[in-house]
Amino acid sequence: MESSFLEFKHKVARVLQSRRREQVVCSGFELSAVLMPFYEKEGKVHLLFTMRTDRVAHHKSQISFPGGAKDPRDRTLLQTALRESAEEIWLDVTTVEVLGALDDTPTVVSKYVITPYVAALNGPPLLTVNREEVEEVIELPFEALHDDRNPRNERLVVDGVPRQVMAYRYDGHVIWGATASMLKQFLDLVRPELEGLAGSAPSSEAGRLQTDSADS
Repeated sequence: MESSFLEFKHKVARVLQSRRREQVVCSGFELSAVLMPFYEKEGKVHLLFTMRTDRVAHHKSQISFPGGAKDPRDRTLLQTALRESAEEIWLDVTTVEVLGALDDTPTVVSKYVITPYVAALNGPPLLTVNREEVEEVIELPFEALHDDRNPRNERLVVDGVPRQVMAYRYDGHVIWGATASMLKQFLDLVRPELEGLAGSAPSSEAGRLQTDSADS
């Protein structure tokens, strides 16, 4: 599978680096960045998510990619994504190969503009979770996104209010909001390039993105 993962990395990097990503400027919004980390585990491509605790300031108990708000000391947003990943799950940043970046994703409720960086790790990460920020680490086999039911329209209760959102489901987890939007954007971009690459390319049709989906 090593050669397949190398091919996966090369194809993803080629797609992301051959396009001009959309940069968003929103007055009054803070800058933030996340890492979308892929790696090979047991012969399959995996994607790592975190479930936030109910003690964090924003997006309590929601599934997200590791990352957070830009610190004044961060020279770049990539540095933000790497620093926050190291702080949240003790990710060894020397194992990270950045493949490219997706479009900026604004979150209306919490007022952040998120820059997502797609990365490949050199193997399954050895992690130590910061229990103040992260409840659980979720390792999603990329082939699970072959499920024809993903993404789907879900009716969730958010802060006591029922909302219709776009979501992905895996192993009892619901991925929605900005995280689902970033995941959908990635899949829409790379699906044509990854067709035929075993264990890597979801073949299902992407569902309609809800314009009122909540933050991740």
